[in-house]
Amino acid sequence: MNAKKCSLLLTILFVLMAGSVKAKSAKNQISEGNVQYQQGNYEQAAKMYEQVLKDTPQIAEAQFNKANALYRQKKFDAAIDCYQKAAVQSTNTDLISKAKYNLGNSYFNRGQNQQNEPKKAIESFESGIDCWRQVQQLRPDNPAAAKNIEVARLTIQQLKKLLEQQKQQQQQQQDLQKQLEKLKDKQQDIKNQTQKAQADQEESKQLEKQQSDLNEQTQQAIKKMQQMAQQAQGSQDPSKQMQPENQKLQDAAQQMELAANSQQQAKENLQQSQLTDAVDNQDHAADRIQKAVDALKDSPQDNKQQQHSGDQKDSQQEQKSEEPSLQDSKQQQQEDQSQQQQDSENQKAKAAKATADEILNTEKENREKHRVLIRGQKKVERDW
Repeated sequence: MNAKKCSLLLTILFVLMAGSVKAKSAKNQISEGNVQYQQGNYEQAAKMYEQVLKDTPQIAEAQFNKANALYRQKKFDAAIDCYQKAAVQSTNTDLISKAKYNLGNSYFNRGQNQQNEPKKAIESFESGIDCWRQVQQLRPDNPAAAKNIEVARLTIQQLKKLLEQQKQQQQQQQDLQKQLEKLKDKQQDIKNQTQKAQADQEESKQLEKQQSDLNEQTQQAIKKMQQMAQQAQGSQDPSKQMQPENQKLQDAAQQMELAANSQQQAKENLQQSQLTDAVDNQDHAADRIQKAVDALKDSPQDNKQQQHSGDQKDSQQEQKSEEPSLQDSKQQQQEDQSQQQQDSENQKAKAAKATADEILNTEKENREKHRVLIRGQKKVERDW
């Protein structure tokens, strides 16, 4: 009986000792990960935090630190997953608040990368706003969350405005395509009449009148296309490449100008009863109008690639935000982040104010442009 009790006691002690060793090992691994993080080796740091989580998945601090390392690598989807887990696993209100805050930042950055798909981007920005609202409930004294919500709202407004503009442009281009197709059919009809006509002066004069009227309609279509191109050019960021819709309009307008030249030559041919030459020029005109129609047709893949290229260029800006506080334990987390907050409080306040003010002022000055900043860089504020 005594031997059994002794055996049981030894088993319990062994388990407790093993747990203590595991906790110590996790703490050391987190410390090593922190060193890698502070040296900018974010990929290596993430691997070390992941190893801790494999052995002790309940450590919320390791999830939070891993999320920070993933965020630094711009792996926002993976960072979102880790921030969510950290917020669920932790019982520390401060860590939950920080995880929610950074979760909002991750959603926001993901939305910026999705602006070639405005509907998805809006969903990401709205998720970010929801996270920051939860931060406000946890930490009502946090002004940065309110500023970021305002920034995200302005961004959503711009995207919704962009969606409406795109919808209008698409409708205008569809109407324009139909107009050009009618012009092509008319040109083809005049050509067919010319082919059947004899070298009769009166008949040539009638065909010349039809060709002249069609040339005027073509010139009107060209003016309309040029106006649409100017409107599209005026609504885009001059620092970015020409938007695909504007390029389509310009390409189509060039084809229509060539068509108008061929129509003018056909008119002159008809004046001189040169029916064979008139048919050739009429055929060239119809072909150019068809090319203009083709130029206006949508090419979604080219659109996505070109716009995505512009978004990537915008997102590749140098980061100047402060480093996050990394923790070995909940107690150390509170001490480190508290000390860091005291050391940089004035700098944060100035940067945060500059961030929100710049965005709001820019919105007032130019509704077509806005800048989203993160404490010293062009993104939302970060609460590491």
